Amino acid sequence: MNWLDGIIGFISPEWGARREAWRQSLTEMRNYDAGNYDRGNANWRVLNQSAEFTDRYSRCLLYTSPSPRD
Repeated sequence: MNWLDGIIGFISPEWGARREAWRQSLTEMRNYDAGNYDRGNANWRVLNQSAEFTDRYSRCLLYTSPSPRD
């Protein structure tokens, strides 16, 4: 909190609380990194399809792999 927020909070605690809540929500939005395309998300491709369609390769591997009981 800077000196201006201290003065505003002294004069009107409600305004000071609103400013602090706004500052915290702004900090959270700045730190939200799931929507950017930097190094971590660069090769991410979205598939807007059903789970049956998107998981078909994993299920195929699961059904064709040998069982641990064998």
